[in-house]
Amino acid sequence: MLNLIWGIDNSTPGENAAWMTKLAKLVLPDCATFDEWLEGRIDSLEQYFPAPLSNEDIMFSDEFDVGPWVPRELFDPDRDFDPGEIPQLMKRFIESLDCTSNPYCLSTALL
Repeated sequence: MLNLIWGIDNSTPGENAAWMTKLAKLVLPDCATFDEWLEGRIDSLEQYFPAPLSNEDIMFSDEFDVGPWVPRELFDPDRDFDPGEIPQLMKRFIESLDCTSNPYCLSTALL
């Protein structure tokens, strides 16, 4: 997903998600719990982050809007999700990043 955001790779969000899902299913000994979790998360994504309407002007463009940021809390089935919390959740996540100890995190000076 990061390759898509940074423009490093010619990839699409759907392909990235499909590959990650396939990898999880290949390494898990029993996929039943994962499949149940995945179905619930897809339902939540559809509810809170519906796909945008098709825009024929950009249909064949190399550039497209990846949509709003989705907080990782949405993927916790044991947590009630409130879309009004999105700005606070994203702010808390970004502030928790420690770019001095994480070699994969770009400092804000480089962005």
